[in-house]
Amino acid sequence: MDQIRKQTGRGIAYKAVELAEIMEGRPYKFGGKNRQGFDCSGFVSDIFMMLFPEKANSLSMNAQSFANSDLFETVETPKPGDIICFKATGNGPGHVGIVVDEYGWIGSQSSTGVAYVLFNNAYWSKRGPTFRRYLHSSPKAIQAYLNSIAAA
Repeated sequence: MDQIRKQTGRGIAYKAVELAEIMEGRPYKFGGKNRQGFDCSGFVSDIFMMLFPEKANSLSMNAQSFANSDLFETVETPKPGDIICFKATGNGPGHVGIVVDEYGWIGSQSSTGVAYVLFNNAYWSKRGPTFRRYLHSSPKAIQAYLNSIAAA
């Protein structure tokens, strides 16, 4: 089961990178949930709904819902495909992205649109990230992982 979840996670990360390449140069859009423009949770939701269509209704969430959903478990050490959650600051919303490798994650930020962010980024590293792992596997996610191997 660990191997299946590992492959699922790598498939999630691969799809995040693939979508980030498609979205390059497009601006952040508050409340955005499609390829016209994403906010952070719209980007994460789109990836998960694409790979886990049977759970699509449960995966359309805001950043706070990703941080609290029982579809995910909190983990100490991030792996590709995990989500990274940040607490809200002041009255502002929280933030969420997808871990893609040992160095960073991809999310949609108001300053950059969809972009890769290093874990040691001066702004985000101060916000106390939490990592969460999806508890389910999917043939589509595993196929995405296998596609990533074939593309390498």
